[in-house]
Amino acid sequence: MHIGIDIEQIEKFENFTKDKMKFLQPIFSASELKFCSGQQNPAKYLTLCFSAKEAFLKAFSSIDKNLFSISDINLDFSNKIPELKFSEPIQKWFKKQKIDEIKFTFSIKKKYVVALIAARKNS
Repeated sequence: MHIGIDIEQIEKFENFTKDKMKFLQPIFSASELKFCSGQQNPAKYLTLCFSAKEAFLKAFSSIDKNLFSISDINLDFSNKIPELKFSEPIQKWFKKQKIDEIKFTFSIKKKYVVALIAARKNS
């Protein structure tokens, strides 16, 4: 079982207005930036995306960091509840490692976002 948790302050992303979003491109996908910038409080959603990515990296902290980057982990907001989506290299790595289930949950409270990732290998 792999578990990762991350907590971030929302204010960390409060200065990233729409015209400064390009500086976030190495970390966030185009779809994440588009969704977040269209929200009333973009900082809250940017923090959620970042915290989810950090929780994932913490859950798999023992792996070779050269296998993939933080930009290979994306939050998909096309459904009512955000879902984690992974690049092909991560999906292949999951298959090789026999990881068959990944759970993601989060909480947003006033100043903070908390994200939790739990992953399980095939039995």
